[in-house]
Amino acid sequence: MDTAIWIVVGVVVVLILLAVALMLMRRQQEARRSKAHQIRETATEKASELRKREAVAAEADARARQVQAEADAKAAEARRLGEDARSHQGVASETREEVERKLAEADRLDPDVRPRGKTRDGESALRDNALRDNTPHGRHEPPAGI
Repeated sequence: MDTAIWIVVGVVVVLILLAVALMLMRRQQEARRSKAHQIRETATEKASELRKREAVAAEADARARQVQAEADAKAAEARRLGEDARSHQGVASETREEVERKLAEADRLDPDVRPRGKTRDGESALRDNALRDNTPHGRHEPPAGI
């Protein structure tokens, strides 16, 4: 009988060891389930935060495109205005040259004008000139920069 008791004790010990091992495995599985649940919750929170950041980024990108389009429009307008200004400057320069030629011709034809801008009686005469104030009667020098 001694052998039978040792067999029973051995079987009981093996069953107890199996029960403890099974219990430890279940605790380990529960701990892993809990950890996985926490990771999922954290990931869900991060996903929500990610969507908010993506929305902010998309809004900032849209605003940047809008501002860039406005800047491009302003640059195009500036180029157009610059071209208009150069065109007007060219026309003004041509007109100034024409006026200067006409004034020179008038001075050449006027018997009262002498080369230094004096009248025959020796007094300086002033001409009403729309381009310059107080331009002396007589020789007309073009304005500086022409």
